[in-house]
Amino acid sequence: MKQFVAHSFHLLAAVVVLCISACNKNEYSGLGKDVQRGELLSSVRTAYISLGDVRKLCKKIPDSLLIHDVECYTLRYTTLYKDMPVQAEALVCRPLNCTEPHLALYCHGTNIPLNQGRGAKRFYAYSGPFKGDDYQEIEECIIPLASNGYFVVVPEYTGYGSTASLDHPFIYYPELVKSVIDAAYASRTLSQVLNADIGKDLYITGWSQGGGAAFFTEKTIESDASYSTDFDVVGVSALSGPYDLYNFLGEIFRNRDKFYITMALYVWGAYSMNVFSANMQRPADMIFRLPVYDQSTAYLTAGGSPRTVFQPYFMDAILDGTDTGAISAINESQTCSGWSPRARVFLYHGRKDDVVSYINAQSTYENMKELGNVSLHTFSEGGHFDRVDKYMTSTLIRFRKLREGTLGDELDESLDEILDTDTSAKEEKK
Repeated sequence: MKQFVAHSFHLLAAVVVLCISACNKNEYSGLGKDVQRGELLSSVRTAYISLGDVRKLCKKIPDSLLIHDVECYTLRYTTLYKDMPVQAEALVCRPLNCTEPHLALYCHGTNIPLNQGRGAKRFYAYSGPFKGDDYQEIEECIIPLASNGYFVVVPEYTGYGSTASLDHPFIYYPELVKSVIDAAYASRTLSQVLNADIGKDLYITGWSQGGGAAFFTEKTIESDASYSTDFDVVGVSALSGPYDLYNFLGEIFRNRDKFYITMALYVWGAYSMNVFSANMQRPADMIFRLPVYDQSTAYLTAGGSPRTVFQPYFMDAILDGTDTGAISAINESQTCSGWSPRARVFLYHGRKDDVVSYINAQSTYENMKELGNVSLHTFSEGGHFDRVDKYMTSTLIRFRKLREGTLGDELDESLDEILDTDTSAKEEKK
């Protein structure tokens, strides 16, 4: 009976928020210019997952780290896209019967531009256990975070889902993280409606493009007093993110005859920077040898070598430093140097990652290791997709130690040994 009453209250609270915002249109064009960023427009409860089901769902995460039942919500909130107000959506997963939940942002990985609507919907419209790789991040990262005691917010990003008709600011982080930070503000409003006191402390996680977004979100919050007065970033944990785009791109351009199966991502990244950075915005044929008209045609390049895709003079000017406009655009999304993160930062990367080169984590750590609060865990045999559960297991343990004040300067070597094995972190569940 108590459980029924609690759930009824949560549903009623969601309906109240939804009714308050009923005058807002669902299309991104329906907002006026005076709309405030980070405003919660509506929320709908979409799922309840018992602890027993959480443990069945998240088989690769140790049972000892899965503690709470989880409740999921879809949020609709306001953010900016090229300085214009738009509506975006987010998934919120919160722990039930948790007296002190901690706010956590999870920045998800890339959804290809040919499939933004379905790809993003897997996050913000999550309504219960599903099978298949489409839900790997939900079942190995997002639900475990929530069950461990975090009020987890998963921003949709502009250019996906409800704003799928817009170009997604792929790896152009100054634009992308607006929707991330605004989702945190909207979720704080929801937490107040639900009487969940999440406070100012913020933990940020993410994988792939989301790993870069997580680190850049910390940089943005800590460098802007209007954000840092509202959020105190305690810890950041990022897996396989592009933090050093200049050296990453340089590595690709120096190997211009190499076949890259992920070339479409690199073309899309260059297209996105050209669209969103004021330092570029040049005709596409000055960058690409193939016809690129929009983000879909950028991605349709599929596999290939840099020599067949990029103009040789564009690659040469990046490498010799003479294309100052393009280099400035690249540097706008850099997190590998030029600032000093105040939070504790954990970087994870597979040495054999063939999607986002290991050079990103390696150079970032070399630039920041003297600060003492940035660490790098290398999966010696890891690629881009095969260590996600170990990353999250480690993240949950290290975040807990951060909260408890028991994480010293030296990381737990026994934990690293567990992570370096190829076996699961626990016995297969029945």
